[in-house]
Amino acid sequence: MSRCVTEAEVAAADALCPKGEYEAALKVYQDLLARTDDTDQRFYILYQIVRNSSLLDLQEVLHTAVSELDAMPKPEFSRAIVSLDRAYAEIELKRPANALALLDVTLEAGIFDPEEYRIHLFRLFWLKGRALVWLQRPKKALESLERAEGLFLSAREELDENELRCVNWVMPPLLIDKANCLMALDRFQDSFDAALRVKEFDSPDWPILALQYMAESRAWQGRTQEALKLYAELMSQLPCSLVDEARVRNGMENCILRLEKSRSSMQTN
Repeated sequence: MSRCVTEAEVAAADALCPKGEYEAALKVYQDLLARTDDTDQRFYILYQIVRNSSLLDLQEVLHTAVSELDAMPKPEFSRAIVSLDRAYAEIELKRPANALALLDVTLEAGIFDPEEYRIHLFRLFWLKGRALVWLQRPKKALESLERAEGLFLSAREELDENELRCVNWVMPPLLIDKANCLMALDRFQDSFDAALRVKEFDSPDWPILALQYMAESRAWQGRTQEALKLYAELMSQLPCSLVDEARVRNGMENCILRLEKSRSSMQTN
């Protein structure tokens, strides 16, 4: 009889990752891996070890896990999934060029069929767009982000529970990336609209960052009073780990100065 670990033990490890406790999660996953012979459990746990060791930049641990996945069924598919997790980590580690290279190789391999593996293709195009944002290539980034968004919108009613969970996690940062690109391309109303859509998803912090992009879009449009109202709403919700308060205060100050100059000019005339 093969050894197994409990679902509760795996769930406890999973709960550490959203908190950013990658080192603690990795230790738990390694302990779980040593205590199970179940193939499905080993697959899942090895993927989690890949994800956390990538984020911690622990290359030896990463390569050991990848080697074990290579020895299991469907190694090409496993490699493709691993590439997504590694690409995410490379972006988090501020190495977007490495992420882009991984994603391009995975895309060219054609492992992810749009019908069967749409959620993985969705992640791939989002991550590619995010890497291109970091590389300051907004036009190409926008193309990739919109391909990811199109996959979600075309299959929205067909997504299962796990796919919906992934989409609800990815869509807020995807829309922020999209707003960023549109602003860089001087499409300020479209940027505002993309940021506004973040509120459609259940996320504690991303809607706060969305307010920043909405305020900045209005400021660039010359709609200064609207921008200030958005900045005031944003300030009431700080601090937020996603928001640079100095950038927000600078944006507010610029709007106030613009209003003062406008009033002064009107009085002079």
